[in-house]
Amino acid sequence: EDALLRERISEAIATCGLHADTASIYYRWISRFLDHCGSIPTEPVAATESLRRFVAACQVSGTYSRPTLQLCCCSIGFLFREVFRWPTPQIRRASADSRARPVPVVFSHEEIGRIITHFPSRYRIAACLAYGCGLRVSECVALRIRDIDLDRGVLIVRQGKRGRQRSLSLPCMVRLQLQNHLETVRRQLKEELDRSLVLGVPGLGKIDNLDRAWPACPVFPSIHTSGQVRHVGKGCLQKAFKQALNDSRIPKKAGIHALRHSFATHLLAAGADIRTVQEALGHSSLETTMIYTHVLQAEQPAVPSPLDRIQINW
Repeated sequence: EDALLRERISEAIATCGLHADTASIYYRWISRFLDHCGSIPTEPVAATESLRRFVAACQVSGTYSRPTLQLCCCSIGFLFREVFRWPTPQIRRASADSRARPVPVVFSHEEIGRIITHFPSRYRIAACLAYGCGLRVSECVALRIRDIDLDRGVLIVRQGKRGRQRSLSLPCMVRLQLQNHLETVRRQLKEELDRSLVLGVPGLGKIDNLDRAWPACPVFPSIHTSGQVRHVGKGCLQKAFKQALNDSRIPKKAGIHALRHSFATHLLAAGADIRTVQEALGHSSLETTMIYTHVLQAEQPAVPSPLDRIQINW
């Protein structure tokens, strides 16, 4: 019975096109909830009550942060909705606590320039694309050569959330540097192929012809000693960002996702339509994109200080 349920969960995850990281989180929370229940739920009312007790116990423990508890509710809601085909449970989530939703950290244009300048040269193009195209770090590292059209100035995201695909404009500033980067990548792969005779390329297996494999090669590759060509890990970019932020001496605490926050906020500040920003970010819900309007309001107070109307002799 447990094996059958796992199979149903796997099928639902595949059908919904969830990212591997999201699927892993869902599996983990669903397993904890089922352990809490003691057996597989068979009736929605009783299961909803079990979920309420489970979420309450997690909140009382003080072990989990608010965003983590939100993931808990989303994960088990997925189990109810997509696996059991029950209505989504109406639970008083952790998000209903007294704390307001935190406003994303956003950098100014000048700060973005300083951060990217301090990135290691091998990751600087990736940082430019993360900000210039508003990419998630997972989307950035997953880019392949076929996703880049330098002639048309287009970047295609094929590995978005839930498998959604979108086209973005390549920043003019980065096109020449990106072309040089791709030439360097091709040269490195050619040297590795000459040395090991075969390369392992994702989706193609072992190949001995770089021309045939080139479109499937990662834009930001990591060549293993076994001859396997994989994309660079997300942790490498995150670590590079942390170091660049520290070297820039910018007194803000943020991760590389703040480049995406900055992209959205700067587009809105420049007058872009909220729907356009939603499409650029790949959000399925406009409500998710609306958080950036709150960022603008927070950064641009509507009421001027009355002190500015007073003359003071210093």
